[in-house]
This record gives sequence, structure tokens and C-alpha cells, in this order.
Amino acid sequence: MRSLAIKILTIGLALTGAHAYGACDPNTPPLGTDVVEFEAELNVNPDGTPASYAPGDHGFTYIVNGVNLIRNGRKVSCQSEPRTCRRLWLEAEQKGFARGTQEFCSFAIEVERFDDSAPLRACEGSSYRRVIGNGAGKPKLGDEYPLAAGGVTRPYVSMTALRHTKNGKAAWLDSSVVPSVVVPRSHRHLLGAVAFVEFGNKRTFAIVGDIGPKFGEGSIALHQLLRLGELQDRQPLGPIPLNQRCTYIERDLKPPFMSRPDYRGDRCKAGRQPRGASDIRAYNGLQAKVRTKVLSNIKLPMNGNIIKQEVTVLALKKAAAAAGFCPK
Repeated sequence: MRSLAIKILTIGLALTGAHAYGACDPNTPPLGTDVVEFEAELNVNPDGTPASYAPGDHGFTYIVNGVNLIRNGRKVSCQSEPRTCRRLWLEAEQKGFARGTQEFCSFAIEVERFDDSAPLRACEGSSYRRVIGNGAGKPKLGDEYPLAAGGVTRPYVSMTALRHTKNGKAAWLDSSVVPSVVVPRSHRHLLGAVAFVEFGNKRTFAIVGDIGPKFGEGSIALHQLLRLGELQDRQPLGPIPLNQRCTYIERDLKPPFMSRPDYRGDRCKAGRQPRGASDIRAYNGLQAKVRTKVLSNIKLPMNGNIIKQEVTVLALKKAAAAAGFCPK
């Protein structure tokens, strides 16, 4: 992902919700709330969707965005050595993450025990990140998921900073269903806060559902609501094999999904045959101004990092309205 210039418009501005944005109800008491408001181009954060990370590195995002290398006992960012990190991951994956394979520190992929001989191991300096590889742990496989070329696979379970309660159970926030935004670690106190996001004439409520390096990332669902005005059906996973390149499978991809060929520049063009397969990635972000208002103290009821109800646009809208925030 390319670096984005973020302009913070307002931080810590005391507003009276009902008065500033138009009363939801004449009887609603005024609300004093701190608003973090920023404008930025919007990259895609697919974490939490069942297809974010997958065997063979065929998920909607790349494995290097979910783990770090562990070298001589110390964490090394995969972002600084993406090719090396990917190669070592695929080698470890091929060997079932058994003893002798490369160790990784996972922050976005759920980890389970390699076998019954040893418990999971925490990464150095972290109480919640776990080690994958070298027999210490392995990425947990999720439910079956459809492939674009037919058949199914089992992607790895992708995590988010928050979970919500769905069908009576705690579940990670699914990026393809829940509109959410990312805030930097320095603003992790905003996790769980209601956000109001505007792009052109499209607007929607979202939740602050994850942390990352900076402002300027949103879920697949948020991108679809801002671009298309509605959520789309489940997008099957790649790869698109060579014999099915440039067919409807590739032509009909809708943002934020896009084709990422194995060979650089191997795009579909008239009079030219592609040379290799292509993955389907959720990387087609909004390269235009998106305005976000994070209403820092308007939150759904929480227990630790678990929201006590299912997160939906309607639930977020009701929470905002109950607090007196009604955008014009």
C-alpha cells in the first residue's frame, strides 16, 4: 500500500451533538462529545473477513500484512523484507509449520497449538501475539470458502482488535459485512467508537474496529457502501488460473476487489494472452477524499474487547441517535 497524506481536521473538539448536527428528538439532552475528524484517501483493510489470509498466500490480502518474522528471538517486520517473509512462510506452510521451520509472530491470524506436546507461546514483548512455526503453533483454519475457479478452500481465521456478539457467540468483525475504520495504535482508545463516514454523496455509519499504522483504512463493507451504496455478495477467492484469465471471473470484479497477476504487468489486454495466473485481492481503495468523524464516547456496550451485540449499520445509527448525533 502506498503512503497516504492524512490531514487531521479536528481532534478533541467539544461538540453538542443534538445542537451541532440537528436534533434527533426535541427531548434529547445535549451531548458533549470529543470528535476526531480527518480526511484521507481510503485503503482497504480486509482483516476479519473469512478470506483475508489463505494457504498459498491467495487471500484478499498478503500474508506479510498479518505476521512478522522472528529472527534470533527478535521480531522483524515483514514489511521491511516482504519477499523473504513470503518465501519463508510458504516453505513453513508446505512443511505444516513443523519443528525446524521459520518462526513468525502473528498479529492478524488466529493461532492454534501445533500438537499436544506444548502450549502456545507468546511473542517476545507481547501478551496476546502468538508464535507460528517451528512446532510452536500453526495458523487456525476456518470454514470452507468458495474458489473463483470452482471448489472450496479453508482460509486461515483472521482476527481484528474487536469482536462482536453474533448468534450468541463472540466473532471477529467480518470486513465484508461490518463497515469499520482503522485508527493508529496511538488512538487505540477510540476502539469501539461510532464513526460517520462520507464520500461524495454516499455516507454511512461505521465502527472503529481495528488498529493499524495510520488513519486511512476501512473495511471491505465500508468501501462497498461508499462506492456502490450496498453490500455485495461474497467474493470467491483466487487464484484465477491461466485458462480462465480475462473471462467474466476477472472482468466482473467490483471494487474494492481487483486482479493481481502473478507476473508484473500481466494484465488483460486486447490481442495479448496473459502469461500466468492471477490472485483476487481487496486492494482497490478510494484514491479520493473521504471524510471521517469518530465520535469518541459514543460506543456500543462492551465487555473488554467484545461488543455485547452484533454490529450493524442500524445498531450504530441507533447508538448515535440515542446520544443526540443526527447528521443533516
